[in-house]
Amino acid sequence: MIRSIFLNVIEISVFSSFFIVIMLLISKKLKSKYTNRLMYIVWLFMAIRLAIPFNISIPIINIPSNIEISEESTENFNSLDYGVYEYNTNSNTYSENSIASENISNTETKEPINILSFIPYIWLLGVIICFSLYIFSHISFKRMIKRWREPISDANILDIYINLCNEMNITKRPKIFICKILPSPLCTGIFKNEIYINSQDLSGIKLILAHELTHCKRKDILYKLILIIGKSIHFFNPLVYIMTKQAEKDMELYCDETVIKNCSIDERKEYSITILNTVKSSLKNPVLTTGFSSDKETLKMRFSNILDTKVKKRGIILMIVLSLLGVSGGIFVSCKSKETNTETTQEQYIQNLYDLKTPYIGNASAVGSIYNSLEYSNVYQQETELFTTENEPYGVLKNFATEKIDSIDEKEFVKNSVVILTLIDNCDFVKSRICAEDGAELTYTLTRDNAQLQFGNFKVNFDDKESYEKYIENTWERIDNDYYVIERENEKTSSVALIDEILEDKGDRVRAEYKYHPNYTQLLKMGETACWDFIDYFRGTTTDGDKEYIMMKICRENYPNTYNIGDIGETQYESGREWFNDYEEQLKRYSFGEPFHSFGVVDKAIQNIYEDKYKDLEGGYTVTNIYVIHLPEKIAENQEALYVAPIAGYFVMEDNTFKAIKLEKIPCRLTFDITDNKNPVLIKYEEFSENNKNSIDEEVYKELENMFNYYEEDKSDAFEYEIRQFMKDNNIKATTVEFGNYIYK
Repeated sequence: MIRSIFLNVIEISVFSSFFIVIMLLISKKLKSKYTNRLMYIVWLFMAIRLAIPFNISIPIINIPSNIEISEESTENFNSLDYGVYEYNTNSNTYSENSIASENISNTETKEPINILSFIPYIWLLGVIICFSLYIFSHISFKRMIKRWREPISDANILDIYINLCNEMNITKRPKIFICKILPSPLCTGIFKNEIYINSQDLSGIKLILAHELTHCKRKDILYKLILIIGKSIHFFNPLVYIMTKQAEKDMELYCDETVIKNCSIDERKEYSITILNTVKSSLKNPVLTTGFSSDKETLKMRFSNILDTKVKKRGIILMIVLSLLGVSGGIFVSCKSKETNTETTQEQYIQNLYDLKTPYIGNASAVGSIYNSLEYSNVYQQETELFTTENEPYGVLKNFATEKIDSIDEKEFVKNSVVILTLIDNCDFVKSRICAEDGAELTYTLTRDNAQLQFGNFKVNFDDKESYEKYIENTWERIDNDYYVIERENEKTSSVALIDEILEDKGDRVRAEYKYHPNYTQLLKMGETACWDFIDYFRGTTTDGDKEYIMMKICRENYPNTYNIGDIGETQYESGREWFNDYEEQLKRYSFGEPFHSFGVVDKAIQNIYEDKYKDLEGGYTVTNIYVIHLPEKIAENQEALYVAPIAGYFVMEDNTFKAIKLEKIPCRLTFDITDNKNPVLIKYEEFSENNKNSIDEEVYKELENMFNYYEEDKSDAFEYEIRQFMKDNNIKATTVEFGNYIYK
């Protein structure tokens, strides 16, 4: 998160610098034609923009770490390393030919350090120090004036003050004091304003009080606080300091302008003399105060402004335009690169990648170019480690940083890993390690053998850009449809580690109180990933105790795939190991093939069946939704079946209503040939009714009926959602959806 905010700040600061320079150049011209209110408002919006370090939309910026040059000795390559490190996988040392000449011969590999990664934290420290100095200065000043201030003793001053508040419609009057050590009258207090005068001389007191009350009425102390926040966040930008100083001057000019509005030239002269007589020194006003103190140049400018009787325009439209430019400019910059990216088609993107092909993993420059060309979301690219020893396997480990592990798109990493394997001829594996700011860490690994088993032989599938493009597009489509397997390592916040923390915190009370631990909520957020982590743990151990009990309870209470299987659904277990043993026994009856479990396979089969049944109907659409009540059951060699409760309807458009003219709920059994487990083929479809329900187990038929009853109890929300999604996908516009007894607006 710190890195993301820092990048936003840099982006905002760069744009703001251009805007500030332009405004400073034209401000004199603007002030000759328009009131000081224009610049007062423009600087306010600019300050707000600087104080909010966020953009509506900002692309992730990858910062390459140009730290070191690597050399692949076996292929005689010399190339620039884009943040790429070369490691010896046998001895865990740097390659002998790497220019990094450190002698590392220990059993532990040093983690390369990316110096640039510390810059956001240095910036944050600077912000804290800068803002703290302003706040401490303000606190110190407040303590000082509280020590030396006195109540106003002159009744005439109080009468003038009260009458002024009434004239200016100020119902909540600020407290007023005298403090003789102040260089000039001033106003302070962010939320509760206080006015201080440095003399009880009646000459000009009305104008002085009117000046400070104007500051109070406009909340100018809050204005100055926003300026300070912006200046602290952009402490490294000198133009922001210049803008802040100018904004404070324009604030005083606008206040003077308001006080002397409709005054005669003699009254204006009197006001100028009052300012001159009241200011005891040219000391700078304390932080978070408004006062008369000014340097000589500023006083001259104020007097010139006060004595200027020319009628000036308000410039409302110009003020709005300039303010919007100041606020939204950074957003336009952040969107620009995205718009540019969208101009590149997928075809061009893939063909551009093809130009980066290299035969060797040791070509650090080529590897860096490939990674810099790949698109990643919600991560920052960091160091790269190359494994290029004489003994295979050769490979690459790329480090990434992110705000939250949950924001990672796994499919994106699989796709990019395939691209890397296809572009680097002797690369045997691709590892992607993602580290989050909260310490969570996740590693994805795709090996060449595993990738080619899933997606085909790389060298056979493409010899030119066109064949490569076709191969990559087909592969990405399979990945989008969840037809892939990738090794995952969740090293620091694994499900099992979260259970260990619950055990440690709850002790003897763990069985009764595990649900009240924050880790339990985190495990639920991890979804079925946690469930399968626990299953893997059971398979790799033989222990039994509280740890296994909690794992069993979480699996059974939250994930039907481990509960509603065979005969163990209703059985009560006090031993996690006993439950798991029964679970494994039940699984022997069922297939656990990866893609066959995807509901997409079953959804497509049911959709095809009902489209064929409704083929004689015209002018409408077939929509289906299913519930599968069991895992696939093996019924013969390479054949599996499962029972499904589908609901299907044929819909037409009538008077802006998407209406079902045919609706069916028929329990059925689907039998698949899984000789090719990646592409199961439907070979048999059986419908069941009262007439032939004896051909299946009575409990199974009852369960299918119960599933349809669930539709009724749930008011068919699941089917309605499926219909809405179908309408969206097919661009069907309707104000009402109607099927059976259900009507949805």
